[in-house]
Amino acid sequence: MSLGYCDQFNTPICHAVHVDRVKGANITLEQEIQRATRKAFTAALLITADMHCAEAVMLHTINSIERKEVDIEALLYRSVRLAIRRCCGAPDLKLARSSCELTTLPIELQTVISLPFLLRCCFVLHFLLELPRETSAGLLRMDANQVNEMAAAAAWQLAAMQEQAS
Repeated sequence: MSLGYCDQFNTPICHAVHVDRVKGANITLEQEIQRATRKAFTAALLITADMHCAEAVMLHTINSIERKEVDIEALLYRSVRLAIRRCCGAPDLKLARSSCELTTLPIELQTVISLPFLLRCCFVLHFLLELPRETSAGLLRMDANQVNEMAAAAAWQLAAMQEQAS
């Protein structure tokens, strides 16, 4: 679904009210864009495990989107793809990695960040973002069965961490 930019981006927007199909609640276009941006930022943060890097990913993603319209799905996919590239050491995205503490996150998400990179990515894409395994596999350049196996391994590892903590 393509939507006009909100006033934050200094571009006129139709402030029509849309119906949220999931909850049946009325939400404005601006609220929908804000929700999508938060979701994309959280995904970038969980993938990169670095607050400054996630912010850089989002800035780059927002700047790369056509100013006349924003595609909510493209925002998520572009930010996830960029976060994965950043963590895989893509040469055009060399950013100083910070030691910023992520203690402001809920404990459940802090444990997700402690997973190894590929397990973390598979878990975030498959379970938290609920992307189809083929889409996750494409973003990670892996086989879809590998994504399933690694997401399941991540879930088991998170359960073991939870059990150890209690």
